Amino acid sequence: MKKFIFLVLFFSCSNNFYCQNLTLDELIDLRKCDVAEVEEFVTQKDWTFLSANAPQHNEMASATFTYNKSDTNDLAESFLTYAYSDTTNRLNLQFANKDQYNSYVNRLKILGYDFIVSKVQNDAIIKLYLGKGLTIELTVFSKNENNITTTTYNLLMTSSNDYLISFVEK
Repeated sequence: MKKFIFLVLFFSCSNNFYCQNLTLDELIDLRKCDVAEVEEFVTQKDWTFLSANAPQHNEMASATFTYNKSDTNDLAESFLTYAYSDTTNRLNLQFANKDQYNSYVNRLKILGYDFIVSKVQNDAIIKLYLGKGLTIELTVFSKNENNITTTTYNLLMTSSNDYLISFVEK
């Protein structure tokens, strides 16, 4: 009986942990939403609104949310920025969880996204995936301070046309 209760508690806790993180499928769906829909969805998953910027000149508007943010500063486990304009929407997710990163890479493969290229740039590994009209750029950063190495990850998701215009042609 104790073993059964332990297993129920374990799976409940681990399910709660993974439910708080956004899956790749949820990110793909969120990119199609407007800012209010994004805010409502991530708030239900315990994300907190951090900031917003109105569009200026040729820049996109944006809203940034945090997950598990510190009460004393702007440090958080994850940051999600939703950038949008009349013509395109982008999602940018920064996080530090290696299991979450591996989950995204595996899910990209399952969904049939094609790995296009990888490169090392600015002390980071950048990998590019294409599929279903989207470009997904995964970046792995590593930083060593005081003999402590920290690794962070970034996922940028946008339409393939937007990626070509905004990132490749610049």
